[in-house]
Amino acid sequence: MRPVHKEIPGIFPQLWWIMSDFRYAAIATLLRALHLSGLDRALAPVCQGAGVILTMHHVRPDRTGDFAPNRILEITPEFLDDVLCLLKAQGFEIAKLDELPIRLAGAGKAKRPFA
Repeated sequence: MRPVHKEIPGIFPQLWWIMSDFRYAAIATLLRALHLSGLDRALAPVCQGAGVILTMHHVRPDRTGDFAPNRILEITPEFLDDVLCLLKAQGFEIAKLDELPIRLAGAGKAKRPFA
C-alpha cells in the first residue's frame, strides 16, 4: 500500500513529519516573539500592505454530523461577526470586493488598511 503523503527521497517518512512539525513550531515561535516584543507594530509602517482579502467559502450555522468533508471551509455567522469586529477595532476599513481595483490603484494614499 502506498503512503498517503508525498515522500522526499532520502528522508524517512517519520523524519519528514518530525521536520515538518519542527518547522511549523519554529515559525509560530518566531511570530509570537515578534508580537510579544512589539516589533510587529514597529515594523508595520514599513512592512504593512494596503489591506487583506478574506476568503470565506461558506458562512452558515454550525451543523452537526459525522460526515462533513468540507467543514474546514465553513465558518459560523458568529465567527464572521467576531472577525469583522476585530478588524474594525484594529483600524481596518471593511471594503467590498468591487472596490479593490480603485483602492489598490491609490494604495499609497490610503490612511487605513482595508479588509
